[in-house]
Amino acid sequence: MIRPTISVVISNYNHGHFLAEALAGVLDSPSPPDEVILVDDASEDQSLDLAKDFARRYPFLRVIANATNHGALEATNIGMRAATGTYVGLFNADNPVSPALVPAVRRVLATHPGIGVVGCGAVIRRVDTGSERIYGFDIPGLTFDSDHVAVLAPQAVAEVYRRGYLWIATAGALLRRDLICELGGMRADLDWLSDWFAVHTLALRYGAALVDRPFVLIREDTDSYGRRAQADPSRINRTLDHLLDTLATRDFTDIRAVARRAPILMLTPLRWPLLARLAHRPCDWDLAVPALVQWLRWQLGGLVRPPPRT
Repeated sequence: MIRPTISVVISNYNHGHFLAEALAGVLDSPSPPDEVILVDDASEDQSLDLAKDFARRYPFLRVIANATNHGALEATNIGMRAATGTYVGLFNADNPVSPALVPAVRRVLATHPGIGVVGCGAVIRRVDTGSERIYGFDIPGLTFDSDHVAVLAPQAVAEVYRRGYLWIATAGALLRRDLICELGGMRADLDWLSDWFAVHTLALRYGAALVDRPFVLIREDTDSYGRRAQADPSRINRTLDHLLDTLATRDFTDIRAVARRAPILMLTPLRWPLLARLAHRPCDWDLAVPALVQWLRWQLGGLVRPPPRT
């Protein structure tokens, strides 16, 4: 059996003050990735000089310097298209991973080389207050082995969503590169939902391995890409329309079926804006009814803790 190879793509725009930490987390690992690609999206700070200095010391680090700013999604896609690994991590310069992440992923892939996604827990740090909380995989019925790993077949992933929300942070996930490329990478039409859509589609179709250790630090910033997107009602509606249109196509009838049976899949991260949008789309009332029932259950029994908005 050929050993799966690992690429890590780190996209960066003006995060030079975080970049050394992000690069060290993958480059100084006991078992580093086979290649690391840093995509600098025309930063105006010291990022590019810092990246080139690292590249001189680490031959498996490649720096791609965009002459003009392409935006977060396309910068990630540029790195993904340049990557050659069997699996690829699509990371951000402001969300560093632990040096222990890649070795843990290698151990999983040694016995499950074709799985769709390998995800880990996260430490969420609020930028404004510095307070931290840990997100793991605390879902009823989900058990882990002595290495804190649970491996779920596609049907098991779908079943998990009937009991709770499986939040897989893209910032600390490794994805099958061929499969993410088939989906179109980070789709511009899905905006801030592009990574959520890709990760959960791969998990539901090809299975997921979960490492219940907080191996990624996510800085929860009020000025993050996702927060800015979700502050614009027209942008929210436009993105949700694209998502629902995608789920209405023949290629995604399987994902729609899961969303219908387990409304937690979409309702937990998208919440009330999803319900409001579904109400305006009679063609999607098959999704609206179970989502509304789930929402009412939450209101009567106490809303479950939602995933962080990053």
